[in-house]
Amino acid sequence: MTRKTVVHSLAELQSQVDQQVSQRIDIGSWQFDGAKNVFNLPDLQGALLNGVRDVERSAVESILVERSQRGTTFTIGLTITYRDTAAQLAIVHEHVQRIIAEQITPTMSPHEQALVLHDWIVQHFRYDQTRTKSTAYDGFASGQTVCAGYAAAYAYLCEAVGIPVRIVSGESMVTKVRHGWNMISLDGTWYHIDVTWDSPQSDAPSTHAAYSYYLLSDEEIQRDHRITPEVGEPAYPAARTRYQDAVTTALQKKHPASAFLRTIPQRIGLQYSEAHHTLIGVAALTDHLQRLYAKRQTHTIMRYVPTKAGVSADFNQAWQDASTQFYGVGCSVNLSALPYTRSGSPDDVLLDITIEWKG
Repeated sequence: MTRKTVVHSLAELQSQVDQQVSQRIDIGSWQFDGAKNVFNLPDLQGALLNGVRDVERSAVESILVERSQRGTTFTIGLTITYRDTAAQLAIVHEHVQRIIAEQITPTMSPHEQALVLHDWIVQHFRYDQTRTKSTAYDGFASGQTVCAGYAAAYAYLCEAVGIPVRIVSGESMVTKVRHGWNMISLDGTWYHIDVTWDSPQSDAPSTHAAYSYYLLSDEEIQRDHRITPEVGEPAYPAARTRYQDAVTTALQKKHPASAFLRTIPQRIGLQYSEAHHTLIGVAALTDHLQRLYAKRQTHTIMRYVPTKAGVSADFNQAWQDASTQFYGVGCSVNLSALPYTRSGSPDDVLLDITIEWKG
């Protein structure tokens, strides 16, 4: 008979469970020689999972905790079923190592690594509309998975380069459907990242601009996400800082990654939070349209803060007012308005205007 491992504390037991889950072992059993109040915890299952890394906890389909006592000997056993297998996990790690080797260079800062890995997932994963594929393995092996698989895959990639990462359990405030995303820490500051909804082929409830869900604060993500922790999940860190503020501060302090950080506003749309990229109301939009005509400019993207009438009504009024300056000049206009998540206002949009001037 195999002698059971003896553990002396909840921390030791949590470490053993983390190891069991990370190796996808179905059954584990330990002799417990610690404080008996731990053995008698009413939510021992939650306490044990509390010590398991998010990326591994996400693989747990179900868990059964059994406790037994014979004389002064206390035994704790676990039976776990998983959403993936040890063989599939090995394949995940193979994909992760290949991607890191291909995409990451030694000179990259964590800021650049986070963006490169985010972009890799967005470019290579598609949301599984059948909702039958749900793991990181499904995403890497077939290119299709749901939000749980997106979040787990991004977590594995971040862990591989040493970026602190969490998987967040929550729901869409629009659809009221369960949803998962990530948090990562850069320079000691935590941010939210929803790689799934940044993908052009996802279950996002509305069309939005690229990088709309990349490195958001709590205030920004709560526009349409709500955190609803599951049993056994440690508390999530606070994300109080806007990324554009962090970038500005880092550049002022001559951050080692300043060369890359200077490119960030243009790359992910941070510049639209600034005043000189923002139009407020019909009069400002009218002036902007007139400047486009004066320069015969054919394309512009600006953040627009609409009136109560709404974006469409505002644009029609502004176009009517502006056209008095270029009456008789032929033109065709293409307009799109996508939500801008970083402004803190649920009504702000990125106004993308293309005009073909014919005179």
